[in-house]
Order: sequence, then C-alpha cells, then structure tokens
Amino acid sequence: MTAGNGCQPWFERDPRLLEEQAQILNSAGFKLNEDALNREQRIVFTGSLKADPDRQLVVAFPEAFPSSAPKIYDTPASKLLSRHHRTDTRQLCLFGFNERRWSATLTVANALVEAEELIAKFKESGAEAGDQPPEPITRAIPYVQGAAVLVPPRISTFNDFEKLKLPTGKFTGKFVHEVDPKKGTQGRGIILEAYFGDKKLECARPFHNYLTGGRQIHGDWFYLPTPPTQEGLQGTLKECLRQCKLKKADFYWIALIFREEVKKADDLRLTWLVARASSDGKFHVLRTFPYLQQERYARIPGLEGLGEKRVALIGCGSLGSKIAANLAASGVSRFLLVDCDYFEPNNSVRHELGVECFGLNKEIALLNRLCSLNPAVADGSRFFTFQVASFNPFAAEQQFFEFFRDSDLVIDATAVHSVSHFLNERSFELRVPTLFVSVTNGAWGGEVVRVIPGKTPCWLCWQDEYYDIKPPSAPEAAAEIFAPGCDQPTFTGTTYELGMVANLATSMAVDTLLGGGDLSKNYIRWSGKDETGRPIYLTETLKTNHQKECHLCGSQYGI
Repeated sequence: MTAGNGCQPWFERDPRLLEEQAQILNSAGFKLNEDALNREQRIVFTGSLKADPDRQLVVAFPEAFPSSAPKIYDTPASKLLSRHHRTDTRQLCLFGFNERRWSATLTVANALVEAEELIAKFKESGAEAGDQPPEPITRAIPYVQGAAVLVPPRISTFNDFEKLKLPTGKFTGKFVHEVDPKKGTQGRGIILEAYFGDKKLECARPFHNYLTGGRQIHGDWFYLPTPPTQEGLQGTLKECLRQCKLKKADFYWIALIFREEVKKADDLRLTWLVARASSDGKFHVLRTFPYLQQERYARIPGLEGLGEKRVALIGCGSLGSKIAANLAASGVSRFLLVDCDYFEPNNSVRHELGVECFGLNKEIALLNRLCSLNPAVADGSRFFTFQVASFNPFAAEQQFFEFFRDSDLVIDATAVHSVSHFLNERSFELRVPTLFVSVTNGAWGGEVVRVIPGKTPCWLCWQDEYYDIKPPSAPEAAAEIFAPGCDQPTFTGTTYELGMVANLATSMAVDTLLGGGDLSKNYIRWSGKDETGRPIYLTETLKTNHQKECHLCGSQYGI
C-alpha cells in the first residue's frame, strides 16, 4: 500500500472486500445506490428482507468498515418497530449494546441475519420485552439542538402521582439564552418549583445558583400513567396543550412526566420531558435531565454507604482539593473543609478550582465546587476558616475539636509536620481514623498513611520506621517558590502527578469509610520519578509496625 492509499475510501483500499459484500447483498436482492457512490463516495445498497417484504431497507457501510458494522435503516413510510429501532434516524439496533457482538471478521451477511431476526421479532407491538436492554423513548426523540432543562430534587424525586386527585399541576423556573421564537428555543433552563396537589416543592438550595440571568418560565406538568409512544408524542403534547388555560402569549411550556425503561426493559424509573409550544402550533422539545441520586449510585456501584459519612479535610490546597472532589463525586455528602488561605489565579495549574475563584478563601470556594459535583453536599457540609496547630481563640479550638470528634474520617493534606503531629494526637485521643497525605518536592513522589486507633500503628510509628526511606524528590532549590512570602512557600509539580497521589488517597479513604481494605498494609508510597528525575511510576503498599518508643501505641499494646 502506498502512502497515498491512506486517503482512499475503504472500498478503493480493498476492492476485494467490496466485491465480497456486494455479492452477498446482490444475492439477497439488494442493489447498489450508484448516485450515493458517484456523489458522496459512499457504499449504500437498498432492498428488503423476507421478514417484511414491504419494509424498504438501506444498508450503508461506514468508512470504518470492517472495524465498524454496516448500518441498516428503513424509511419513515414503514411502521416503527416496538424495540431496538431509533425513531430519529430509523436505524435498526444490531449486534447488541454498543454493537459488542460485531467483529471485523464478520460480513454484511451477519448484519442481514440480525436485521431479519429483529424485524421478525419486533414488528408486532406485542413482543415480550423481558430482560431486553432498555429502550427509553427520551433517548430517541428529535430535540432542539443546543437546548436542555434540568429538573432538580426535591421536584425530580416526587413520586406519589397516583395519590393526587388531578394528574396535572403548575411549575415555574428560568431559561437562559433564549433566541427568537422563529429560530427555535435554544439555551438552558431549570425548574425551580412545582405544585403537586396542594404541596409546593422547591428545588434543593444549590440549584438556585446554577443559572444566572435569563427569564422566568411558567407552565403545566402532566403525569401520564403510560409513556407516550415515539410516534404519538406530538399528539400527546397537543392534547395536553388543549387542556391548559392559556393566556395570550407567544409560547407556553409543558412538562410530561412518566415512567420509562432503565437498566432493563422491565425496570422503570420516573422521567420528565419538557417542551415549549410556540404560537404557530409547533412544539420545541428540549432534552430534559431529571437529577436523581439513585442514577448517580448506579454508575458507582458499591459506594451507596458514602452518602452518610462525615469527612473532615484539613488543607484545601492543590492536593486536598483533588481528594475532596474525588470523594464528593464518589458520593460523600458531608464535609468539613478547613483552611485559612486565599486562592491565587496561578494556583489553577494544579488546584481543583479555576482562575475565576481568585481572592476567595479556598475552603469556601472548594465547598461550592463540591456542590457542583454532588449537590447533596450543600445540605450536610460546612467550611471552617481555621489554621490548625496555630494561635486560635479557645472557642475556635473547641469547635474544631467537636468537628474532629464527629467525623468518620479526617484527612490531613497540609504536609506540615506540626499539623500532622497534632492531628495524630487528636486521632488517638478521639478514636477517629485519619489519613496523612503528602507529596515530595516537585511532586516527584507521594505518600498516604492510614491511622485507625486501636487497629493500626499511629503516624509517629510510621515516622520512626520510614523517616529515612522517602519517595524521590526534586532538588530543594528547584522545588519551592515563595509567592506569598517566606513563611508560606509553595511547591512545584504538575496536576497529573498530584492527581496520582490524590487518587491513591481517595481509594484508601473510601476503603476506610466503608470498612474494607487490608489493615495489615496502611502505607502507600508512590514514586513518579527516580532520584535522577526519570519517570518510573512505581506504587508500593507497605506495612507499618508499632514502635516500642511510641508514647501512644507503646502503652496501648504493651510494647
């Protein structure tokens, strides 16, 4: 193959492959679309199958063929299949979820067999769904491009529609960046409150700040005991609009609420679909996202228990912010964020926060960031502007002591020796598990040390055992800068190197919170570079031992 062949279409690169596919299709009664070949250099065949001779089919070969499977479509003149048939593109869903059964060793003959079986099974609406993959109708509706609406809790989680006297009610919200109605409805909206019978529900606190500006929207919601069909959606919207008490306006908002498939065909969940009716009688259907905690947990199985755990994070800098963000995204919803420093624009090279947070206290801005990752954080979290192991009013010290005592896990991300020593003493005193997380100069390496009083050695024991065996670090002269002043040095290092240590710390934190993990090994040492600065990417999980000289562990274990 010459260098120029890389720019040729697949059928010119491999004429024998095209000839093979054409013979298969011709023998099945399909004909090549010469116009598509001449105008667009696409290989397209048309024909029909025995399962439904009246259904006109199109077989189109993607440029990635044979790596990617041939696509088979029908025309809008044919009745939509009851399953595995997209209403927007008319494509038949072949070879299973994400075409996982397709292989480059297969031919178009395999695609025809799949299509034949699919049409035969689902051309009648009475076919059993069983444990079929889900076919939520909201995934296949032609939406207005560049438009979306969010339905937050407590509105999205209302579930008692069958108990209401009337299956309809009012909602309000706001919509931002709307353009001329003649050009469609573009932008983003959020539903802020809704009336369900005599009950008014407002969205949870963080969602009020998700969109700034915009205009108010008002509309009617309708609960449908059975979901609308893809083909009958426009008729359903027209019937709902007819029931609305319309005032003179250029447009009106409607929300349909119904249960649709998720996970499997026989597993249903509540969903919303928002549309705007314009004065000319057209409906602009917007992609709608109901926010549901169970949907979050479905993507992170096994972590459901994190929602009720309390985590105190000491140090909201580059390393601490990444750990906190990981934990919030994983389901932790109750944080105490402790720091006393402000955010500088140049911190954004490594920090979870962006340049727009300049001048804000890190703990305050980070709490907002965590709420954006997991809105449940807002209801059970707080920040505390406080410098640990320093000069503080006694009342503040008492408050910090209470926070520490009530936590399920404390994470020290300060990398300050005096702070770690102080927190280790409090961990032993209050019987609270604590992680000590740090990176070396230049972020060449990092460490995660877990202390569970009564079960593992403490931080002092680890210090005694591993003080002289540290991960590699950059030369000191190249590792520190003194932007705020000589008493507040910061360090060099990349966000991806810190991310490695933060990910390891998060993994150990989750194991600790959920009561898992190997308690015989409580020290993770990561080396991103060797002593000369060359990459090595070495992760070690090591055992820590109780030390006889430790004034905390020695007396407890009789060493």
